[in-house]
Amino acid sequence: MTVHTDLYEKYPPIIYCAVDTLNTILRAYDKSKDKRLLQAAQQLSDWLQDKEINDITPFSKELCILQIIKRQRELTFEEKGTLYKIAEEAEDMIDKFSSLVLLDEVKRASDVFRGQCEKCQEYLMVQPIYNLYKKMKNE
Repeated sequence: MTVHTDLYEKYPPIIYCAVDTLNTILRAYDKSKDKRLLQAAQQLSDWLQDKEINDITPFSKELCILQIIKRQRELTFEEKGTLYKIAEEAEDMIDKFSSLVLLDEVKRASDVFRGQCEKCQEYLMVQPIYNLYKKMKNE
């Protein structure tokens, strides 16, 4: 899968389609465990890293990369340090929830999830990070 930079320059809204596609790829991976899907997600995530996306939080791109990595292998000490920093500094509760899930902090993630309004909980429940949360709660 190759993402062409000229598409972004011609059609800036394609960035939002790319983010949605990335989420869809991760959900598909969670169901199939096909490693090619993670490779596609990584490639798309790499492309998104240098794009300016107005409607996302400062930590969203980093969390995206780290949730791909979490599906591939255990996180390193440095990666976990980044997540602890996000968990402490994030004003956005979705970022805080995501970082805690990636850290396997089930109680803290559950507390953050329960503290969300119903609409936010519904939003989270369709995000790929929620698949990791459910898996973590069941272990």
